[in-house]
Amino acid sequence: MSSIQQQAYDYTATPYPAWLFSTSLLVTSWLPKSEIPQQAVSPGRFSLFKFKTKPVSALPTKASCLLFGATVGFGGFMIYDNDLVNGSGFVSAWSILYSLVNARKGIWSLRLWPKVLVGQALFTGLFYGQRFFWADNKRPALKLN
Repeated sequence: MSSIQQQAYDYTATPYPAWLFSTSLLVTSWLPKSEIPQQAVSPGRFSLFKFKTKPVSALPTKASCLLFGATVGFGGFMIYDNDLVNGSGFVSAWSILYSLVNARKGIWSLRLWPKVLVGQALFTGLFYGQRFFWADNKRPALKLN
């Protein structure tokens, strides 16, 4: 195994990436709601159907940020408390779940911050997922050469 892979695996024993993602979500819940107006597509001037549109929020909902921020923070505490495999699985599962729930809105948003949150969620999920899926006793021997 290369030293870079081993170093990345060793960093999963620290709770700091999970706490960074958790802090990002909790700070996002305090940000003011900025709405981006969505334009209606009207089929014609004398159309029978009028489309009603609501403004679309650029950020994830406050409840979503609080829920996922608290759970990922708790998973980071599990890692800090030396429960590495279960904490890594917990953080990985909730991070991937956040990206499934908010990826569509985050990717298609016109703002950068929702994209950053989705990127953090995917990174955190994959980063801690390697420790959960390949724990020390079941670690496969990967060779890149």
